[in-house]
Amino acid sequence: MSEKMEIAGIWLDNLTVREALERIEGYWDNSVMNTVEAVPLELLVAAGEDEQLKRSVEALDLRIPADRELLRAAGITSPQRIRETVEHQFFTEFMRKLEQDGRSIYLVGDGVAQVDVLKDFLQEYYKRLKLMGSQALEGCGGDVDRLVNEINTLSPDVVLSVLPTPRQEYFLMENRSRMNASIWYGLGADYAREAGRSTLVRLLRGFRHRGILHRLLAKYNKNEGKDEI
Repeated sequence: MSEKMEIAGIWLDNLTVREALERIEGYWDNSVMNTVEAVPLELLVAAGEDEQLKRSVEALDLRIPADRELLRAAGITSPQRIRETVEHQFFTEFMRKLEQDGRSIYLVGDGVAQVDVLKDFLQEYYKRLKLMGSQALEGCGGDVDRLVNEINTLSPDVVLSVLPTPRQEYFLMENRSRMNASIWYGLGADYAREAGRSTLVRLLRGFRHRGILHRLLAKYNKNEGKDEI
């Protein structure tokens, strides 16, 4: 199995959960903060329209497909890979590993309510996680320096972000070298809410994503002079 997958000119990682966790193990002793992000379809669509955003995605150390439709577009039909993606198994196993190893986390989000949703979610399902602190950009008046300084003071192992796209990617590009943490893990703005959605809502969301992806690929293929798939 190839370790990379290409969709509309953007490369993502094509790793099993076990392989991704093994990749993570190599990050702990690095002298710079490594970056991991769950990449949803919306981010690929936005990156297709914004070259700077595309570069920010390509600069990530680990890009994990977050939607089943991305695997479909790349021709990946492995039941294991589809199940891992649909069930967000990398997130689950990574959180369990952080619990097991006694690693610390710090939460970053856009709004106070959003950060509280994530905090409640983690405290319900991962009770042994070492939560060192949290901050919403809304709560600190958009003072990025204040947020970065707090992260550096606490020096968590992992910064867990639910900033929305593209704010998350731009924030990371501008501040990555300034943050004293081992790993930045970007989940996207709606992760905690998505985890509790009904099967029907997820199914309807999948149909919407399929249409978005079809238009993205059609536009890319037209620009590249390829036949539409």
